[in-house]
Amino acid sequence: GGRSIYGRSSLVIAVSTIGVMGCLVWAHHMFTVGLDLDTRAYLMAATVGIALPTGIKLYSWNASMLGNSMAFNLSSLWTFGLMFMFTLG
Repeated sequence: GGRSIYGRSSLVIAVSTIGVMGCLVWAHHMFTVGLDLDTRAYLMAATVGIALPTGIKLYSWNASMLGNSMAFNLSSLWTFGLMFMFTLG
């Protein structure tokens, strides 16, 4: 078959969690509306909570790429660049 994905089940759970939590924090993009302090605190905490499954996702990507034999071609360099820039913001 194909290449193995490191931590497939944890990766699926992490991506699903990001999707669910992303639906719960959609209002944090409404920064010009003047939300209550309680609402802003909830949205801030929930947005920070997305960092854990995102870290799991990035770790799984790195482990999958580096755990398999791969050629460093242009697409793999772009993938590493994406992960690097995504990590730094």
